[in-house]
Amino acid sequence: MEKAISIIEQLEESGKHPNGSTWNRLALGYCVQNYMEKAVETMEKAILASKPGWKPHFHSLASCVKYLQSKGDTQGEEELKDLLRVRGLCSKEFERGLDKYIEIGNRKSEALNETDLEDTC
Repeated sequence: MEKAISIIEQLEESGKHPNGSTWNRLALGYCVQNYMEKAVETMEKAILASKPGWKPHFHSLASCVKYLQSKGDTQGEEELKDLLRVRGLCSKEFERGLDKYIEIGNRKSEALNETDLEDTC
């Protein structure tokens, strides 16, 4: 992560701007490391830097939305979705799919939490 951040900082210092894909990969890295606040910030940068035809990494985006939901940050969630809409990256179908994906993931997590696996191990 440090190397990726360093490269992006060097780009910015030289007056160049990372594209949406660069920010998107960094957001994915933050998600993997569970640095969700940073992942959300970076996903916003990815969306803002995007070009026509670009799409965010679906699982990273879903993780960011789910994180905002878990914090009860409905304003942050709506701002992220609005940003996607304004940039033309989020159709109603895409948004429904995203919400359904998160809902299914939540149900799976709840089912796992209800199962006491420690007693069977």
